Amino acid sequence: MQLNQAKVIVFARAPVKGQVKTRLAAAVGDDRALAVYFELLGSVLQEISGCGLPVCCYSDNPNDAYFDFWKEKGIAFHRQTGDNLGERMFNALKTEKTDLAPVILMGSDCPQLSCEVIRKAVDDLNKGKQVVIVPATDGGYVLIAFAGKIHASLFEGINWSSEIVLQQTEEKLKLLGLSFSLLEPLLDIDTLDDYENWLRVSQ
Repeated sequence: MQLNQAKVIVFARAPVKGQVKTRLAAAVGDDRALAVYFELLGSVLQEISGCGLPVCCYSDNPNDAYFDFWKEKGIAFHRQTGDNLGERMFNALKTEKTDLAPVILMGSDCPQLSCEVIRKAVDDLNKGKQVVIVPATDGGYVLIAFAGKIHASLFEGINWSSEIVLQQTEEKLKLLGLSFSLLEPLLDIDTLDDYENWLRVSQ
């Protein structure tokens, strides 16, 4: 299993005012929240599209005009399917997973995700881990990677957008008997505090 065989899935909402970064918008307004989202999404897509891996993006509206620029850079866009976040994540992973290559799913709210983080995840999969997770500092996770079978139960009964997402996922991994590793936690930008923390560490 080599790095250039891995496929990366980015989950991203279409950049529509009032529909993105709603927790941040509560503090700074819809216009500023949208500007921050453009900043985060552009940063993530720019970085990941330069890693030398096939990249696809699953969105609520893959036909949004903003995505045209990234389509020209070789990123494929698909519509998310499912009744909740867990179903949408599982469906995307199941669709993109092949027998020969690992698959990596990441969000668009973590500007610290980089090609180096991707390499570390694939390295751990190469060393025999079945699942690799990059935790978020808020108790969730910003990336999950699979070497083999995608288990639907890992995405069921999870309190998404809560501080116990990672804890619940770890418990399910242990119940399934899957070997896994956790990489260094990174910032997930959802609130004003998150964004201010990012500005501080990125200077």
